Amino acid sequence: MAGDNVEEASGVQLPRRLLDVGEKDDTSVRLVLSNGRTGKYATLSHCWGPKETQPVRTLTGNLNEFLTDIPADILSNSKTFQ
Repeated sequence: MAGDNVEEASGVQLPRRLLDVGEKDDTSVRLVLSNGRTGKYATLSHCWGPKETQPVRTLTGNLNEFLTDIPADILSNSKTFQ
């Protein structure tokens, strides 16, 4: 995962998938596969509600696209996510 912003020094096993939200002025979001690596990360717990109202999910059909970019317009309009 060269180029990813994941620090490996902490020794905590990372979740299987993470969102890379970039640096301070970077508005891009993309999915990162940890492949069993360790590092530092933060979590945000959120109740998405019923499946039919969920704004976006990672599925087999969009996995490769999300590894490059998750378009901001398909994410929740919630200020928390913006």
